[in-house]
Amino acid sequence: MANYYVTVGSEVILTARTEEKLALICGDLNLRGVAYAYPGDVTKPAQMRQIVDDLGLRSILPELVIFNAGTYFPLSLSQFSPDKIRDLMELNYFGVVNTLDAILPVYRELKRGQIAVVSSLAAEVGLPFSGPYSASKAALLRLCESLRAELTNSGVSICTVLPGFVRTPLTDKNEFNMPFMVSAEKAAESIALGLSRDRVTIRFPWQMGIIMKVLSLLPGRIFTVLTRRMLP
Repeated sequence: MANYYVTVGSEVILTARTEEKLALICGDLNLRGVAYAYPGDVTKPAQMRQIVDDLGLRSILPELVIFNAGTYFPLSLSQFSPDKIRDLMELNYFGVVNTLDAILPVYRELKRGQIAVVSSLAAEVGLPFSGPYSASKAALLRLCESLRAELTNSGVSICTVLPGFVRTPLTDKNEFNMPFMVSAEKAAESIALGLSRDRVTIRFPWQMGIIMKVLSLLPGRIFTVLTRRMLP
């Protein structure tokens, strides 16, 4: 996403926990445009508020924010762990909540701003070994739906992004077939296009979106029979 927006002439601001990697990425981006590095941990509310305050003081508050921090790991019933699930929710769900808490009051006061929250097509249904991940992404989907209604006529828009399989180090962990896989570059183009059109939701690739939507509409017993076939 940062590469895409720098290429089209936008200034970008990146936040990540690993300061050294963030500096390297921004150094590369600054060879082609303007990029600011703001190290921070989305699970730390105070850090997110501090970043937003600093951006405001420097008059570089972004017109668009994209909440993309998240992680994934398969978790079978034999590995069920409240601690692991809590850690995943802390990043995937509360990381977004913390950042919304920092940016929303500012955008509402300015009566402008665009927010994109990266959920997943996995939010549509719960599949074996992906329960905690699907739950975290479904929580984001419902949160955005609720906020969208309250933000009507406020000048602030919120979009939910639901990608399918995107080639990243996270999907490299999977040992199963991942249909309709897209590159990170292609995913960035799809997201940017949807945001330019002020879409409420962005789903891609369309083939995977249809499959997940059909699965979500199936009667529970039929859905369970089908997903049991995914078990070893």
